[in-house]
Amino acid sequence: MATSMTDFNHPFYQLIKKKNLSIKGIHELLSKENPKYLKYLSLGESFDFVSVGGLNHFFYPINTKDLVRFVKIWMNNQEPKIKFEKIPTGESSYQVVEKSRRYHYLWNRFHYDFDTELPRIDYKFCPRDKTHKGTLNDLAGRVRCLHHEKKILKPSFVEEIRSVDKFAFIESINYSENVPYDSTPDVWEDYEGNYLDYSEEEREYLKNLERYNQEEGEEFEKFCYSIIKEPKDVYFPLQTVFDRLNCSHYDGQTIHPFSGFDLANYVKSWFKQKGKRKFYRGKNEYDFYRVFPNFIPYSSYG
Repeated sequence: MATSMTDFNHPFYQLIKKKNLSIKGIHELLSKENPKYLKYLSLGESFDFVSVGGLNHFFYPINTKDLVRFVKIWMNNQEPKIKFEKIPTGESSYQVVEKSRRYHYLWNRFHYDFDTELPRIDYKFCPRDKTHKGTLNDLAGRVRCLHHEKKILKPSFVEEIRSVDKFAFIESINYSENVPYDSTPDVWEDYEGNYLDYSEEEREYLKNLERYNQEEGEEFEKFCYSIIKEPKDVYFPLQTVFDRLNCSHYDGQTIHPFSGFDLANYVKSWFKQKGKRKFYRGKNEYDFYRVFPNFIPYSSYG
């Protein structure tokens, strides 16, 4: 896609025109890690070349994990600044060895290069229910909701249900009480009038019901733990940054309500974080927060 900042004289843009490449073809071409094409492209320009514009959004025909891979390819194809030093090997001879290697990443050309705040959670109230009261700080410094609910349940009939909590970003445990119920039919005959014996099932039901009625209830407590606010020193993997900014509901595409130049600035802010650089989240790490949860993309074709 071309924007007002696209360099139409760039060799890569000329290649696109010559081969009449589709947006998917452009992405596949760039994904071959060919430094001939990515070597002199800023990241913003690279995003610009592989995106399609709508009326209010920019579309990438890949998921956020592949978009991270695209950034890695771009970074790997940039030229490092290498310093050498001479190491004497004899009276009149020496060996040239590499002293240091430093990569310089051109995130954006022109006036689009600026720092961008990473998409951190910053609610005024609990996102699950604004009437919840109480907070705590977890080990990562995040403010979580401390609201809790109590239920009196019969312990022998309690089922523990585990699921990933989209507000707390952790595995959540819920408790459900399985009250005995009579599964025997009202009519103990088949369609031909033959007697069907459900007496054993009925006895089992009555036995369980009696046990349920006689059992003392116990208190089960569940805390909310929804994330309300994240501190500025919480580290973000690049995958999380892209996921939080993504407006698409489908796995095979990524949509943002801003251009690739803006997206490159988010990558720049991710890169400048303190700590060990992470491209992807861990296997059992979850993140469901979306910056634009109600965004609706509109096509240029109506």
